[in-house]
Amino acid sequence: MKQKTITSIALLLGLMSCNLQDSSTKEIAKMLQTKMTEINAYAGQVIVMDSKTGEVKAMVGDELAILESTTLIRPVSVMAALESGKVQLSDSVDVGDGLYIVEGDTITRDFNWSRGGYGKITVGRVLDAGTNIGTYLTTKKAFAENEQAYYDLLDKCGVSVEKRDVLWNCIGYDLSVSPVQLLQIFNSIAVKEGTMPDGSKIASTTTIEKMKQVLRSVVTDGLGKPAGSDKFAVSGMFADTYLGDGKYCLQFCGYFPTESPQYTVLVTLNKEGLPASGGQMAGSLFKDVAEHLMK
Repeated sequence: MKQKTITSIALLLGLMSCNLQDSSTKEIAKMLQTKMTEINAYAGQVIVMDSKTGEVKAMVGDELAILESTTLIRPVSVMAALESGKVQLSDSVDVGDGLYIVEGDTITRDFNWSRGGYGKITVGRVLDAGTNIGTYLTTKKAFAENEQAYYDLLDKCGVSVEKRDVLWNCIGYDLSVSPVQLLQIFNSIAVKEGTMPDGSKIASTTTIEKMKQVLRSVVTDGLGKPAGSDKFAVSGMFADTYLGDGKYCLQFCGYFPTESPQYTVLVTLNKEGLPASGGQMAGSLFKDVAEHLMK
């Protein structure tokens, strides 16, 4: 499949935004093109946000207006479960052999199912491991008696639901969310104490602090390690979303430096076929972009 030429795109959000220097934006575009060539991706995008102001500083690559499927929603689902008060990070969740079967059909599977799955893990490790089953079981435990509370939090995050089904929604399917909205969600955790640009409070300060701990652990101890830097601390989350017809959406969204974030960045790569790893492929590009920005 012929790759698209990467060009720099200025994003207008109805307000004046101070872009990165042209040389910096061009370097990020070059990094994106190199990664796309390396993994044979047919589309890609990098968006850079100023963590403190929430302004978009640069967008390079394909303009992705709406995502209908992204497992980057998993942190939102875990955050909602923690906010409910019915789930704690230390709680145990049994993801078994990595296959979730309903009435004889495999509904979803974790990436390591062929190696026997994770078995029993804590809620705190659900995102580290990127387990869809763990995300669903955690969400189900929190909202079994009140699913509306879960959808209320999605609404505060600006996420539209196309078809209500907690099993699929909590791991990122049948939703509508823009790349910038994803950035805003992660940025609200990074520096805004859970407050979205419209003033909506998506979670308490206590829950936000727990999510900061989890997103840091994803990079230090989880499958998001390729996004980490030995120069400064990084926090974030990876996504490996199957789109059907052998196509995948690979992403990493995070912020840095963790202690006092300056930038929140979203990397998206679309490719056909395996291997397909958001942590490795999108995460390694995230690292390159982060270290360039922090020079």
